[in-house]
Amino acid sequence: PLKNLSTEGSYQHIVEGFSEELILELCRYKHLKIIRLHNDIVNENTRNSIARFSIEGSIRYSADIFKISIGLVDNQSLQLLWSYQQKFNIENHSLIKIQEKVASAVAHQIAGMNGILVEKLQIESNWERLQSPSAYSTYLYFYKYLKDTNPKYANELLEKMTATVENEPDFAPGWAVLCCLYTDAYIYNQDLDLI
Repeated sequence: PLKNLSTEGSYQHIVEGFSEELILELCRYKHLKIIRLHNDIVNENTRNSIARFSIEGSIRYSADIFKISIGLVDNQSLQLLWSYQQKFNIENHSLIKIQEKVASAVAHQIAGMNGILVEKLQIESNWERLQSPSAYSTYLYFYKYLKDTNPKYANELLEKMTATVENEPDFAPGWAVLCCLYTDAYIYNQDLDLI
């Protein structure tokens, strides 16, 4: 949750608006499970037991200047993984436009395909890039098969993908393609040569 660090408590509705906007933007990323904790129940033990990562931040509002600070924390290591800080002159911007702009940018940086969470989890999984680009080109051949599902393409793809996973046994997309091919063969009663 975001905290109101303004001298006046009357700006709490602005802080709540930012928190809601950020939660809604993060919910667009279906691979995340978002939990909203209220300030009165959040402590270190609660946060660590409920969620792997948390977002913390503050908003300061003074006269015409508005400053927002947001950070992504790994609750296991208590490491700050990423932070965002920006000042806005309220005279030149609509508060709602600022909320939308900041929430969208923060959510993308945290949860996007090349975002902080994806990067952190890939590093932890010891995922290594494949040495062979042919594994990816074979995987792309799967899209040709999906466009025109027939036994000819299925047999060609099965042969190529079997060879690929033999050479690259950690290539998870290859195993997923093989699973799809065998499932299709069973469902549609296809006669695959290599089954």
